[in-house]
Amino acid sequence: MRMKEKIEIKVAEANWLYGNVKPMTLQIYKLNYDFWFDMDEGFHEEGVTEELNENGEQYVILNNCPTFIERTDFPFHISLDLEEAKNYAEKTVEQKLNWRS
Repeated sequence: MRMKEKIEIKVAEANWLYGNVKPMTLQIYKLNYDFWFDMDEGFHEEGVTEELNENGEQYVILNNCPTFIERTDFPFHISLDLEEAKNYAEKTVEQKLNWRS
């Protein structure tokens, strides 16, 4: 069985100030696979399935990550909806963000 190609596309990015001083950047990537399900491949309990939206996608939020491949940390939030991901990010940093595509 051939595995599908993994695709990660940056769909939104916003700058924010940590402690109102240090510039930081949040990125939201759209994946065509379940990030955590894929990480645990081969170790799933019976009945566990991928968590993807109706388009077979998932959104992940990263902090200060120029590209998905160059990330140094795991996503701090996963969502099936882009607007929910943006709202979660703003709530987390306690700032209204000016999102760019």
